[in-house]
Amino acid sequence: MFRCTVRGLCPRCESASIFARGFEMRRVCPICELGLDPDGSATIAAMIFTYSLALVGSLVLAIWLFSGEHLVGREMWAVIPFAVAIVLGTHRPAKAWWTWLMWRMGQLEDVP
Repeated sequence: MFRCTVRGLCPRCESASIFARGFEMRRVCPICELGLDPDGSATIAAMIFTYSLALVGSLVLAIWLFSGEHLVGREMWAVIPFAVAIVLGTHRPAKAWWTWLMWRMGQLEDVP
């Protein structure tokens, strides 16, 4: 599971990437012909996970900046790139994890 999630591989054959380019997922695995993300739920689940993680991380960073002896004016701008970095860094693994979970629960089928 961990290897498939981090590398973005097909959960069944573990050989082909489930991503066509960037954050766009393939409809079908090119090797084992497993249908990937038939209803778009991997995208929605990944968005919920990554945005929630970015919100919590940004709040923790903001509280830390306010509580210490930091200059709040300039350092608060660090929250925005921090949140963007969290979203960009965790979105693909979150999509891959959700796809793996759907496959594990038997929700993905072969494409005829």
